[in-house]
Amino acid sequence: MTFPTRAQRRALARAAGNDRAPIYTGAFWADLSERVVTSAAGGALAVASATTFVIQEPTSWAALGVGAGAGALLSFLKGIAASRTGTGSPSIATNV
Repeated sequence: MTFPTRAQRRALARAAGNDRAPIYTGAFWADLSERVVTSAAGGALAVASATTFVIQEPTSWAALGVGAGAGALLSFLKGIAASRTGTGSPSIATNV
């Protein structure tokens, strides 16, 4: 998989009628926010569904927070990195 050069990304943005980098648009941040929230929920659900999760235990809640935070952070960083692919989206997929 080859990624477009900076000049090619700019040409794609101009062809789409958007001269600004995708990271500076509201649509990008709305899409990225949705991805981060759902990844955080997935991370929390994965920890909460573990057999060792006990509601009364503070360490279980700390683990839940770590699971949610890790999922959100990884999703956020992936979205920022993927914005450089030239699609205008925080997705690595080229057809999004």
